[in-house]
Amino acid sequence: MPNGSASDVHTLEQRLDQRFDFVYTYHDIDGVVPSHDEKKITQSGHQLHISIIPRDFAAADKNTIKWKDVAQGRYDADLTRQAQGIAELPGTVYVTFDHEPDQTAKRARGTVSDYVSAWRHVHHLYRRLGVDNVKWVWVMMGWKPAYKRAGQLWPGNKYVDWISWEAYNHSGCQSNAVSPTKETTFSSTIKQTFRWIHRVGAKYGIDARKPMMISESATVLYPQDPERTAQWYADIPRVLSKYPQIRAITLFDLDVDDCNFRFQEQPRALAAVRDAMTSTRGG
Repeated sequence: MPNGSASDVHTLEQRLDQRFDFVYTYHDIDGVVPSHDEKKITQSGHQLHISIIPRDFAAADKNTIKWKDVAQGRYDADLTRQAQGIAELPGTVYVTFDHEPDQTAKRARGTVSDYVSAWRHVHHLYRRLGVDNVKWVWVMMGWKPAYKRAGQLWPGNKYVDWISWEAYNHSGCQSNAVSPTKETTFSSTIKQTFRWIHRVGAKYGIDARKPMMISESATVLYPQDPERTAQWYADIPRVLSKYPQIRAITLFDLDVDDCNFRFQEQPRALAAVRDAMTSTRGG
């Protein structure tokens, strides 16, 4: 579950009668890490996946901070405070620098080499500080038209521990026209990117044997067909059983950009998520 407060996480777990392993959170480059909620989340036994985003959430322009500025150390003071905060957390913390760098809009942050340099700089900073409870997760969109750019953005095998992408069924929601005819199954979102990594990844130096996770996953709600919504989640265990290399999945439970992914609003979808969690854990 991404970015919920500790209370939100607890409430949803109660509704599901299931416990999450991961909570995915997002921070701007000068944000306080860990937040009060993140401390509570880890104290209750959950693991964190934290994405550090090179922007100031208070600024209207999402691209005022350039990757090359990060690479040149201009934000080291902020990154150092965040790294020291993460070092104090219990257990392993999964960290991403700027998820979805293959977004077209993020070209304004710099070149692919700027991104690679920025990632490596942040990685080196954590190592220099002795922060040894971190696993580095490279997160791309998992969108076929962006595969080439994603490959060019690979930071290098010694800088990445996990490979991750996203699995969404927008079904037309971004154009405010949700339709079952535009549905993308969970299986197809997984298979296409998984195959690309294994078949083409080596061209970009990607070690396709690394552990994988799906960092965000959800289907838009079908208000007129809740059974269709539920079936999308019900398919997850069957699909994941074919991909043992994919060891974790985070469900996205928000209403954002005209797309309502809040599965807990539909009782059948909520039940399907509960059953899927039970099944993937073996009962």
